[in-house]
Amino acid sequence: MDTKNKNKRFTWEEDVKIAVGVKIFGDQYAKIARMVNINRSSNQIRERWVHSLSGSETRGKWSKEETEVLMNFYYKHIEKGEKEGYARIAKTLNRNPRVCRRRVLLMLA
Repeated sequence: MDTKNKNKRFTWEEDVKIAVGVKIFGDQYAKIARMVNINRSSNQIRERWVHSLSGSETRGKWSKEETEVLMNFYYKHIEKGEKEGYARIAKTLNRNPRVCRRRVLLMLA
C-alpha cells in the first residue's frame, strides 16, 4: 500500500471499484484491496464501504423518538459502564456508533 494515500480523499473511480469489488467478493476486504488495485489498505476499503458507500446506515436529522430511545438506553446501560453500549444501540437505531455517541454528548451539553 502506498502510504501517501492514508489521508487522501477517495476518488469517484475508487468508490466505483470498491462497490464493484464488494458486489463480487462480499465483505472480503483484503481480496478487494488486492483485486481493484487502488493502493488502499483493506481496512481503509472496509471503512469507506461501511461508513460511506453502503447506504445501510440512517443519516440525517434525529427524530424525537430516536433521541428518546438513545437517551433512555444511555441512562440505563452506557452511563453505568456497559462497554459495547453504543454499538448495541447503534444497531437498533441503524446509525453509526460514533454518531450515537456524538448525539448523546450534544444532548448532555
